[in-house]
Amino acid sequence: MGQVLITVSVSGRDENGEPTMPTNSPGNNHESSSSNDKLTYQILDDEEGNFDIRSNGEIIVRKMLDYEQRSWYSFRVMVSDSKQSDVTRVNVTITNVNDHDPQFSQSHYTFFVTENKLQSQSVIGEIKATDKDVGDSLHFTIKGPFAKMFNIDRHGKLRVRGIKSLNVTQCHLIVVASDTGSPPRSSSVPVTVQFPSSLIKNVGRALFDGTTGLDGILDAASSEID
Repeated sequence: MGQVLITVSVSGRDENGEPTMPTNSPGNNHESSSSNDKLTYQILDDEEGNFDIRSNGEIIVRKMLDYEQRSWYSFRVMVSDSKQSDVTRVNVTITNVNDHDPQFSQSHYTFFVTENKLQSQSVIGEIKATDKDVGDSLHFTIKGPFAKMFNIDRHGKLRVRGIKSLNVTQCHLIVVASDTGSPPRSSSVPVTVQFPSSLIKNVGRALFDGTTGLDGILDAASSEID
């Protein structure tokens, strides 16, 4: 706020002696007068009061402008020397910048893995995130000591990649959502994945016996549960 967008200036007077301003210049009805040229500037048609004009003709921003809310503004500026006046229209185009971080639907995700989900290699959970910047898309990455055991697609769907190194019932991950803006912005969220304790026992047993396939591990875990 307070940033100068453009300076409106009087370029001369027409044949009738009236002050004239350049047209198509890019910037509440506020009046200000200049002691040097005795001109008064006034902004018209700015009902929301987003802009102001200084005594030297500089148009400034009075409020935060957001491209996602509104991408352009148009209003008139009137100049007067107390006898004559002239009006020009000002068009302001807002440039889209990447000013929003991705937002997750939850502050912490917890997923419980079942034998059926492992056998079918189905989705064990879904991390949802959104971005308020127009045109941005998101991609997800996993961080942490257990990151290699999982994969996540661009829709946030989490799957188990392998459990050969699994030796705990809980895996703590960090999922990062990054947008495609310039420069890109990102946010992270903690994720906890819970495995059944019987599965952990049989991962070690299968590795010792040389049966490292997922089916063998699950068969052993299933028989123990039964």
